[in-house]
Amino acid sequence: MCLLSFRLGQHQPEQLRKLYKNYRARQGEWLSGVDLLKRLGKLKDDLEPKFKSTSHIAALPYLVKVHPDHKEGEDYPILNEIRTVFEKATWKIGEEEDGALLYEGRITEWVSGEEAQKELRKALNSILDNYEKKLRPSPYYALLLADGDNMGKTIDAQKKPDEHQRLSRKLSQFAIAVPEVVRKYQGVCVYAGGDDILAYLPLHTVLECGAELETKFKSQMEVFTTIDHLSPTLSAGIVIAHHLTPLSDVLEMARQAEKEAKSFEGKNALAITLSKRGGVARTITDKWDALYQRVTRLSTLSRQGAISAGTAYELQELERFFSRTTIPIQGKIDEAIRIIKRKRESGGEKKINDKIQQDFEKWLTNGISPGRLAYEMIIAQTFGSAADMASIPLPIDQEASQ
Repeated sequence: MCLLSFRLGQHQPEQLRKLYKNYRARQGEWLSGVDLLKRLGKLKDDLEPKFKSTSHIAALPYLVKVHPDHKEGEDYPILNEIRTVFEKATWKIGEEEDGALLYEGRITEWVSGEEAQKELRKALNSILDNYEKKLRPSPYYALLLADGDNMGKTIDAQKKPDEHQRLSRKLSQFAIAVPEVVRKYQGVCVYAGGDDILAYLPLHTVLECGAELETKFKSQMEVFTTIDHLSPTLSAGIVIAHHLTPLSDVLEMARQAEKEAKSFEGKNALAITLSKRGGVARTITDKWDALYQRVTRLSTLSRQGAISAGTAYELQELERFFSRTTIPIQGKIDEAIRIIKRKRESGGEKKINDKIQQDFEKWLTNGISPGRLAYEMIIAQTFGSAADMASIPLPIDQEASQ
């Protein structure tokens, strides 16, 4: 097999321009003959899949912020301005209507030479500042991988041909509906086949999208049962990943998260993995409804400033301390509540209200350890920051804001 490879770093600027123009090859890439075929080969227009980059999905909360009235199919004015800057520099870019243009870190993919990169960074930051001073898009997005529970047993329990046909119809109806649900939440459905789903979504919508898919699947499947009288449910893994992390790595993390969810007792579970670039990935898992309710509640409290941003890290320290002691469970809960009850403000400290305290006491009493709760708070803050950037209205909750 003949391989045609380019090491772009060894070429001069003019050669780099030609390589990009002819082969869409970026600086630092190695392209084999198969790679070139996949990149340059074209299907018929009506068959060509159109996927936005992970960078674009990560940038969506920011794009919603700066263009709140944007409609699907329209150009984003901010991306048009940035593209114009690139065109003035005689560079042609592949992602003409993609949020990848908003990230400084991707400039080197299209432009070589320190001076040219410096100029473009300056121009890019000037455009961004004109829209929202000092606000920059988050580099994180979510990958969702879901699969039906108890499907094999459910299929085996259908004894008649018409029962199998009805089950097949219901699965097809669900699969057909999935892309539209994902699109409604500004995501991209990579595939939806029966009870299998793979999609990537922005952080401010992924939880709601997952919840709607889970509810829709249960609704479609509730008429079918196994011999143990169990109806099919949906379990999923969600990975919060950096937009530049190789997609193969993110997909592997999503598979592990989905596997953890499907190993949860009774299933119908959700596992969420937070993979910070340069950090260790951590996963939280629970029944779908329980984890969804807890994380969305914690996200709201974080956005309202109802609990201190540093509380999660104090709880992590507390968990490490507890690991070296034999303090009774109730003593651990009391100490965790003492930390949670404080609400730091610029002018001092203020206690949280009774309703919030009761929520935390319930979670801790039900077996959520301080360390586990701390990590759920950190993940919830990540979702909350995206919701704030996208200017998602806060739910009306008078008690939390008192």
